[in-house]
Amino acid sequence: MVVPSPADLSLEAEREEEADRLRLRAIERQLSGLKDRRRGLVDRVQAIASQQRELYDRRQAAQAEVDALRADHARIGDRMTELRAERDVARQRTDSELHRRRERVGGRASSVDLDPAAIRREIVELELHQQTQSLSVTEENALLARLRQRTKDLSAAEARAVVRAGRDPHPPTAGAPEVRSLAERIALELEAGRDERSRLLAEIGSRVEGIRGVVAEMRAKGSARAALAAELDALSSEIAALEQEGRTLLERTRVRREDARRTVETYTRSSPEPAREIAAGEADARLDELRKRGKLTLGG
Repeated sequence: MVVPSPADLSLEAEREEEADRLRLRAIERQLSGLKDRRRGLVDRVQAIASQQRELYDRRQAAQAEVDALRADHARIGDRMTELRAERDVARQRTDSELHRRRERVGGRASSVDLDPAAIRREIVELELHQQTQSLSVTEENALLARLRQRTKDLSAAEARAVVRAGRDPHPPTAGAPEVRSLAERIALELEAGRDERSRLLAEIGSRVEGIRGVVAEMRAKGSARAALAAELDALSSEIAALEQEGRTLLERTRVRREDARRTVETYTRSSPEPAREIAAGEADARLDELRKRGKLTLGG
């Protein structure tokens, strides 16, 4: 086996080591830039995560407000149901009173012969029906015609009541004004309830639209975060590949130096004593030079 001379081995090792050294320094520069980019990406991901938490809190608060508004809307609906029941009772009382008055003035007598107070109550009932019921155009026209007719009847009945006053033994029922007042109060409260429900519905719609906007923003943030995470994964893979390449170069340098040491020792043992001393001196000088350059490591 031909053992290469120390000079030839030193020149070859110098070229390889210089090339590896240059590559390692390039890897260190690349790693430094890539790790700076990775830290920036991590900061951006954390910032988006914080924004997502804030958006979630906003959505939860807005949802709680919408739930409260819906509860108010349902409460008003329940109250309106109660009022409608009270209104039906008032209608029944009004109808009963109207029926009694008709019986008192002659049963099947014409409307001109009815008591003016009964006609007034019927007019109130018709007006209440118009205000509280949803009517078609035909039904509303018929109701308005009936109102006009009953108004004319009221004028005629009042005129006849003057003549009939001395012989009518049945005065109007004392509770009629209270029934009318109750019906009017119910109509007003129902109208106020409808207005309040309409306002609540509009506000609920506005809040829900705001929640939709927050949810859309949350989705956009999620997409941005996913894109950054993918970029971060790719960057981490690139960093890992460079670090693996650096470790390979360091291991190759270590093996090269170990081979050089063994070659020098072998050459020294196979040479005459003076040559061994010279070779040993050259080997020591070479090893000192390697020590001065220091151990090659990857920058982190």
